[in-house]
Amino acid sequence: MLKIVIFVLHMLFFYNTAFAAPEHLTVATLNIKFYGRSITPSQQQDTGYSDDIRDEALKTYINNFLSNADIITFQEITDVNGFKKNVLNPEFTCQTYSHKDPKHLSVLLCYKEEKYDFIKVDWDDNYAIEKATVGRNIRPIIHGLLANKSGEILTYIAAVHLKASKQYSSVRKKQMEILAEDLTKLNSDIPVLVLGDFNTHNTDLVDFKNIFNESNIDIDRVINTNKYTFRVPTYKNKFDYIWTSRHFYLESPIQTSGICRDDTANFDEYTSVEKYNQEISDHCYLKAEFILER
Repeated sequence: MLKIVIFVLHMLFFYNTAFAAPEHLTVATLNIKFYGRSITPSQQQDTGYSDDIRDEALKTYINNFLSNADIITFQEITDVNGFKKNVLNPEFTCQTYSHKDPKHLSVLLCYKEEKYDFIKVDWDDNYAIEKATVGRNIRPIIHGLLANKSGEILTYIAAVHLKASKQYSSVRKKQMEILAEDLTKLNSDIPVLVLGDFNTHNTDLVDFKNIFNESNIDIDRVINTNKYTFRVPTYKNKFDYIWTSRHFYLESPIQTSGICRDDTANFDEYTSVEKYNQEISDHCYLKAEFILER
């Protein structure tokens, strides 16, 4: 009988060490247009709109749609401290970088501190890939390793906000080549998650995939069946994406705001695209629920 008990205990130990339980990970990204570039007194007088009104609207929006996310990346945050104080739920801790330009539109990578730690990669002394600015006054890429509270590395994460505008595909391609170079330093067994605002135009998506393939990096864009990620009254497009390695299994279709699902008048609590643009952004959030196999 004792031998049987010992055998069972050995088998349980082997199973638990050889087959780690899958991790459920919910991730999101949201570009918040020009957050922290204050509304002028004349604009406030004309519209009846203020920074305080936007803060409250953003806080409600994020709590309503993204409160169950474990990881959220934000783009276009000028007032980082104000955003964390006035908008973001305090259960999130964020990594970003410093910039000399007070009007710089920063990238933030935020995670639930009670559940996770975010660790620097061995080959960098901070969380920013500075080379990804390619000598311009644009955003670096935030990168690092997400670990659980037991110290187990769950995934590498890169948060991006690539150079905007159709004519800058060559710059975006260079930024992705720099990210690919970073990923080649990573142990191939570590899952990879890349998300944010890619500002894609022309053949960018094909070019990005070719760059990863040429570097033997096995990551793919997660299919988003919603129609848009960016919408204003006169223009619509898809700029925001989530890319993952084979370790990520999508549990359900990517979620987004009502105004980006299709062309109907399905605006969630917003009565118009214009009101959404004024209070929230010109982008919509993307949220994906994954099972992460390790």
